[in-house]
This record gives sequence, structure tokens and C-alpha cells, in this order.
Amino acid sequence: MPRIIVIDDEKEAVEALKRFFERRGMEIILADNVDDGVRLIREKKPDLVLLDLFLDGQSGLSVLRAFGHARCPCPVTILSGSIGDVDMDQAKGLGVEDFLLKPVSLEALKRHILKKLFIEERMEKNISHSKGEVP
Repeated sequence: MPRIIVIDDEKEAVEALKRFFERRGMEIILADNVDDGVRLIREKKPDLVLLDLFLDGQSGLSVLRAFGHARCPCPVTILSGSIGDVDMDQAKGLGVEDFLLKPVSLEALKRHILKKLFIEERMEKNISHSKGEVP
């Protein structure tokens, strides 16, 4: 079962997102602040993180800065109502792979998530195969 952490402080929207994706066989873990987001990423080892840029007065990128040079151990997609004056190169340097602007339909988000999970699965199989491991 794919595990996704959603770090966003818009409670009603993320609860709807959680219900939608859990009915489709995904485990959705919610955090509404930077500290909980960092802790949950470390503890739960998600397959994907959906991260809002603006979290109750803090930058969502602070979640990624907490990992320092090690970078976040999974793909990260920014899901935010505004990119604002965020430095895209800096965000990508912190591990952000994609940016989606809210509002985004749940169907479009589902397609994005499935694509990201498929790509990650393929990469893991290729790495295992190149190391001589049996996929």
C-alpha cells in the first residue's frame, strides 16, 4: 500500500484528500506543521510527500531544510495555492521534484501520484537489477 504524507494546514481540504485516496488503497498521513512533517517523514518512510509552501507562518521548505545535505528520503511535490517568490532552483536543490498549484482536482492529483509512484517503483527495480539483485 503506497504511503503518502501530506503536510498542509488546510484541515478540511486535506481531510477530503485523505478520504479520497484511502478509498483507493493508499495510506495517507497528515501533518499540519513543519515539526510534525519532519518527524513523520523520518518515522513513517513515505513513498511520496505532498507539501504546502505556507504552513501557519512558516515556509514548507523548512521541512526539507531539516534533512540538510542528506535530502528528504522520498520524492516531494509542492502542492500550494501560490508559488509566490519561491526560488524554484533552491526548492529543487532541496529535493522538490514537482510543483502543483491549488486548486487541483482530486483526479488530476491521483494521476500525478500514480505517475510518481510508478516512476519510483521502476527506478528501485532498475537499481536492484543493476546491483545483481533479483527484482
